[in-house]
Amino acid sequence: MALQGGEQHVNQLCKALRLPQPTVSHHLSLLRIHGLVKNRREGKLVFYTVNGQRHNRAVKAIEGLMT
Repeated sequence: MALQGGEQHVNQLCKALRLPQPTVSHHLSLLRIHGLVKNRREGKLVFYTVNGQRHNRAVKAIEGLMT
């Protein structure tokens, strides 16, 4: 949800989520492996964004489970 506003780097997400960097990086890695987020590097910073197609399918699947 923190990425729905647009691309952010790990440090921004750590502040927004009030979680340590290793925790945020681990979770982002899992989301990336499963195709829910995309990343790009700019020097030492890694920026993440929502993978729109996969995200929409995941949301629809979850909504289907809840109805």
